[in-house]
This record gives sequence, C-alpha cells and structure tokens, in this order.
Amino acid sequence: MMLDPIIPSARRTWFNPVLPAVLSVVFAIACDRAIEPTRPAPPTHVLLVVIDSLRADHLKSYGYARDTSPSLDRLAREGARFETALAPTSWALPSLVTLLTALPPEQHGVIRADLALSDDALTLTEVLKKNGFATAAIVAGANSDPDRGLSQGFDRYTYVAGGEVGSEVVAWMTEWDRGGRVDPFFLFVKIPLIANDEVLPASFAAMFRPNHLEVADVERALDLYDREIRFADSQLDLMLQKLEALDLTHETVVIVTSSHGEEFLERGNTGHGNTLHGESVRVPLIVRFPRLVDAGKIIVQPARLMDIGSTIMMLARIREPDEFGFHHDTIGIATRDLTEFLVGEWNGKDVLVCGDLAGKSQSIRLGSYKLIHRGEDEIQLFNLELDPDEKHDLSKTESQRARAYLNKLKRWRETCAERPHYARAHRPTGN
Repeated sequence: MMLDPIIPSARRTWFNPVLPAVLSVVFAIACDRAIEPTRPAPPTHVLLVVIDSLRADHLKSYGYARDTSPSLDRLAREGARFETALAPTSWALPSLVTLLTALPPEQHGVIRADLALSDDALTLTEVLKKNGFATAAIVAGANSDPDRGLSQGFDRYTYVAGGEVGSEVVAWMTEWDRGGRVDPFFLFVKIPLIANDEVLPASFAAMFRPNHLEVADVERALDLYDREIRFADSQLDLMLQKLEALDLTHETVVIVTSSHGEEFLERGNTGHGNTLHGESVRVPLIVRFPRLVDAGKIIVQPARLMDIGSTIMMLARIREPDEFGFHHDTIGIATRDLTEFLVGEWNGKDVLVCGDLAGKSQSIRLGSYKLIHRGEDEIQLFNLELDPDEKHDLSKTESQRARAYLNKLKRWRETCAERPHYARAHRPTGN
C-alpha cells in the first residue's frame, strides 16, 4: 500500500491526552542518556519476536517454578514486563495479522484458515520501510508462509522448515553488518513451539489435537511443552548474543510476545483455537530498550497485541500515519502506543480488550470484568480480580452488568462491520 511521505520524529496526538507529557519524558530521557547530546541519537533498530503457543504462566519471570526461559527472564530483568498481555484470539493467523496491521480480527477479517491478508492493508513493515528501515522476516511454523499476505513490506521474507530460526537471524545480521549498516533494521521473527522433532518425539504434535489428550497424560504433555519453551528460548539467546557482539544492545528495541496460549484440559480441551479464556489468550510481552526503558519495570495494566505496532513507531521516533491501525476513540478501543507505561505512568483510563474466534465466540474485557459470548445467547461473566482463572460464571447473579457488557460488545462489532475489511482468499503457492 502506497504511503504519503512520513516525517520522522513527529507524531499525531489524537490518541492520548497525556502524549505531550510522554513525549517530554521520552526525549528528555533520550537527551539525558546520550553520550554526546549535541550529536544525533543513534538509529533505532527493532527485533520483534513471536513465539507461538507460549503461555505467560510457563515463564519463570511470570512466576513459573521451572527454569524454562533463562534468556526471556534475562530480557525481562533488563527491560519491562507486561503482567497481562492479551492476544485478540487463540490461534496464530488472525493474531499475526493484528500484530502487523494493528487491526482487530473483527475488522481485518482474516479469521479463517482459508483467508489471507489483502495487499490493501497497511502494515507496520510498510511504514518502517517507507521510513528507511531494512526489513526482514525469518519465520517458521504454520500460518506464516508468504502466501498468507504477511510478507508485504519486507525486503526479505524467509520461511524456515522446523524451528531453528536463530542461526538464520544471526546470518542476516552478519550480512547487514558487512553491508555497512546503511539502514536501521526491522527484523520480524516467528518461532514455533511444537515443531522441533530433534528435541521432542514426532508424536508430540499429535498429542495436542483438540480433545486427544487424556487427564493421565497432562503431566507428560506439560513436560514436553516446557522443553519446547526452553528450545525456543535458546533460539532467542542466539539473537541476543549477536546483538551484543555487534554492539547494538543499547539502540535496539527488542520485543518478545506470542500469538496465543495453549490449553491443557482447563476446559476439557487441549491445543488452541478452542476458546477465548485466559489460558488461550494471555501471552507474555517483554520490551527491552535500554536507551529509554528502565530495567526491571513491571507493568500491571493490560496490553494488547494491536498496540505493539504503534509502540514501535513511537520508540523509533516515527510519525504514525493516520491510516495505520484502528481509530475510533468514542468506544474506547482505539489503537494506542504503550509508551506511557514504558517510560511514563498510567493515565488511569481502562482500555477495552475485545476478542474474536472465527466469529463463533467473542469476548470483551474492561477493568476487572470479562464477558464471553458464544452462539446466539450463551454468555459468561467473570470477575478477574476475584477469579483470575475464569471458573465462576456471574452472568446470572450480575445480570445487569452482563447485559451492559454484551451491549458494549455488540456496538464494538457493529463498528468493525462498518469499516473496511482486508481479507482475501488464501492461494497457496508453496514455500
């Protein structure tokens, strides 16, 4: 999609009344931390890593007992960790499209396996490329092949068979370094969890077919799952080591998240793509950018995958184009950047978090309550403060609140239906 010229180091201010204060903090810190304030700040590079199927509660930095994620935990210590980050759905393709377009599934429309992203959509990658970034994607696993429409804007889009993407990322960085570091880079990396046959038996993937797992197998499945997390973490470690070797740690925004979680019989299901409950949509979100973000910061306010693109632009000092993302502040769910949390303080305003699962199940979360709507009239209401595992349905005892949330959800979906959609038929071409 063609863009008007974008002016670096400026940004529109529609999205948040505290933006002027945040900007002051951002650039005051940037000047304060610069070695030579009279010289331009070094270029900002971006490494965005998605680890598929990764539940936040299986990382030690999120309180897990096992040592599954030493590299991710180190990243959290050196940067900021969002305690509650939420994917818009519970399977990869719609979440990845949301991540790269800042559009919710209800608008972009890529909600089924037979669909792909249209070229009419404006992606984060295209904005960064227009602003002089070298852009590359190194991806593996399902729903990330180039014919899904995710490759638009990338100078290079490499699909890797299996899960060993770390060496490919290192090779790309080495080539970029030898080329003279002409442009700042945007590297998008996707690591699948259930893919590494050398580490785990081939039967592992079969174990995660919905409703295949028996209760007696849960402990073994969790052990395999944790081993896969450790493998994915080792791939991330290769990337972080290469950044250090190239002396790029200080000027690189590193963001690690996931496209969805994974179920282990919490509702009688296994795998993903079954529900919109917490175990399926709560994902990690860790941001390291030593130039601006204080080490060890923990942010408790909910964050959404659809906010990551705007956050990257803000940290990279790029003006966000009006046509990027979702802008409808009157219903409280506009795309926002997360800089106010990373370098400032929360403005006290809750944000709506909506979810969609192929149009068959929807959710809405605001403050401490969450509502899930299935089919024609099946609803569930949860108080997340008292019931974080979403076990106790309050839709009958708090019926008035349930109706209010359901009405908000319906208005939200009607608003999305009125806006352009960017889904097209998926036309497989091979990898």
